[in-house]
Amino acid sequence: MNQDSAIIQCSSCGTKNRVPKGRLKDNPLCGKCKAILRAEILLVKCSECGVKNRLYKDLLNDQPKCGKCHAPLHAIPYYSHPTPITDRTFGQEVLAFPGPVLMEYYSPVCAHCKTLDPILDQLASEYAGRIKVGKKNIDQNPLTASQYDIMSTPTMILFKNGKQINRLLGAVSKQEIENHLRYIL
Repeated sequence: MNQDSAIIQCSSCGTKNRVPKGRLKDNPLCGKCKAILRAEILLVKCSECGVKNRLYKDLLNDQPKCGKCHAPLHAIPYYSHPTPITDRTFGQEVLAFPGPVLMEYYSPVCAHCKTLDPILDQLASEYAGRIKVGKKNIDQNPLTASQYDIMSTPTMILFKNGKQINRLLGAVSKQEIENHLRYIL
């Protein structure tokens, strides 16, 4: 692979797209379905100075360095925003994930789901490094939703080490979600 490009898989159609690294911030389009390619941004904590560095997931193999002390970043990356999950990626992103995962099953037409978006963004940022927050569109990914008997949206399931721990139904408050998150930490 060219050192000046990254491969980003389209979350809509699954096509792998080669994108120049300088264009990652420009929201490039998929070559097949023309959907916006969202490069996943991770926070990587520097093991030397402790600073959290924002880094595109696709650039992890390029020997990134800390923005403050310039030490090589060897720490395990963690997510500071909800991760889109599909039926295809569910096993790797949720079941095989070594820590706790808060998984939201939503529908894009659900008003209650939209009210949870800013709350999940805040929780992903506040609990980065301790809990992974995932989102799954059940209209586009019905297989896993049916396996976990998702009957209404929004539904949130807490997983730990690949096992379902708890389930939250409906639009619940941030404080209630945090109470459940503290339980699994």
